[in-house]
Amino acid sequence: MTGRIGTTAWWSSVAVIALNLLLCVICLLKGKVVTGVVGIVIGIVAIVGAIRLAKPGSWWAVHRYASRPRRAARATRRYDQRYQERWNRLRDLVAGAPSREWTC
Repeated sequence: MTGRIGTTAWWSSVAVIALNLLLCVICLLKGKVVTGVVGIVIGIVAIVGAIRLAKPGSWWAVHRYASRPRRAARATRRYDQRYQERWNRLRDLVAGAPSREWTC
């Protein structure tokens, strides 16, 4: 229970929710959509996503890594073609591989 409105327990709950939402927004700005969405429910995921490097080309990387070339290079190496292939395999495992028979 969070307590009555205005109590210390209530304000603590509001602060935890606000911090969690802030961390989720940081994840989204870093280009980590799945981490940001899952972080709404599982707070530790939002913390990890907010701490780790941003994806190259995201708002965060463009604005925050412009003056930090080493960090930008690390992000580019981390999210290379191998990362995309691993992520695609995981998506295909969970949702099924796309087929060529589908037409609109």
